[in-house]
Amino acid sequence: MPNNKVVAGACILALLIGTVFFLEARGRRPADGAKDNGARSIADRSPGAFPTATAQLPGSGPPAQSTWRPGGPPASAIPPSRGAGTPTVAGAGGSGGGSPAQQALAAYKQWARYPPTSRPIGEQPDQLRPHSLLATVRPLDPNRGGKATLRQEQDRLYLVPGEAAVVTLAASVGGAPATVVVAQAGLARLEGTPAVLSAPISGVTFRDDGVAPDVTANDGVLTAAVLPPVASLSGYAGDLRLTVSVRVNGEQGEASFPFIYAGVPPARFTGTVREAVEDGSLALYVGVEVHVAGRYVVVARLYDAGDRPVALLQQNDMVDVAARELRLLAFGKVLRDAGAVSPFTLRDVQGWRMAESGYPDRQLLDIWSGPYQTAAYAPTVFSDREWDSPSKRNRLAGLQQIANGPP
Repeated sequence: MPNNKVVAGACILALLIGTVFFLEARGRRPADGAKDNGARSIADRSPGAFPTATAQLPGSGPPAQSTWRPGGPPASAIPPSRGAGTPTVAGAGGSGGGSPAQQALAAYKQWARYPPTSRPIGEQPDQLRPHSLLATVRPLDPNRGGKATLRQEQDRLYLVPGEAAVVTLAASVGGAPATVVVAQAGLARLEGTPAVLSAPISGVTFRDDGVAPDVTANDGVLTAAVLPPVASLSGYAGDLRLTVSVRVNGEQGEASFPFIYAGVPPARFTGTVREAVEDGSLALYVGVEVHVAGRYVVVARLYDAGDRPVALLQQNDMVDVAARELRLLAFGKVLRDAGAVSPFTLRDVQGWRMAESGYPDRQLLDIWSGPYQTAAYAPTVFSDREWDSPSKRNRLAGLQQIANGPP
């Protein structure tokens, strides 16, 4: 039988360590000031809080082979993070040397080489695309034991006025492709408590003719663009649902696509970027026009000269309407460890304003796809120093004290 004191101690230690890692990942570092060795504080670990299905739907986030934008190299081209991923503790039944506390200390040291605001993209390949959702595969009519299987996919969860989502439907029977017939498709609001569907606010047409957004004609994959009617949603922010009635091989059923309509964007990216080497890192100042002040989260992807994604850049800060640019940082050691070659390319800059209350909890900006190409730099321009900050030192001291044990 395990020693109860040991088990209890391990549980407490795991809780403490988990809290430390959570706080570091979330970047809640008010005592650090505006800058940490070239990295500004972040009050929300942006990838974990994307306005995408990865933050909303269980089991979401595409597999690595699905995370490249069309035409890009396979995800295997993403440079490894060299052990800088999410900290793990190998004790309590796992492998690794030393006590759980010593392993936790070592894991944190490894993770904290880079700031939360500038991370190797290899840690989170599912964040390579601004919007990512897993396809859903299920029986078309599970209640009647039918043989048809329906596969449905959507390219985003959140929508802003004037932005269209792309959805697809495909089916199979006994593993063989089958024809999908769409009888009706309508977009509606979800209103009230409990939520009920409103009358349809627009119809949606599915096609398989190779005309955009459909990729390949007559391949059995029906595609539709879902563009919410702005006039019908004036002043509205909340849930939408596309309901599709389908038939496959004589079986009938429904497919449902959820969306969150985020309302009018509170700011916009101007498409300008200013760059500067600061303290051994590359700072990219992205131009913005802010209509509503508040806390903004901005996330972008940085690629090297070989078109490899190397870094996920993040900022979370209070922004005033007078702001004209927001700072993103490509941390020097991230670039050096990835062997990244300049010039670099900034792509897929997304952002949102966190709502103080109500639902949805954020207001989205239109994504700025870029690209913006930087100047060419010698690799030695960028520092190989590890990230440093008061919060990091405090947490290292706390973990070291735990690892040392009672005096």
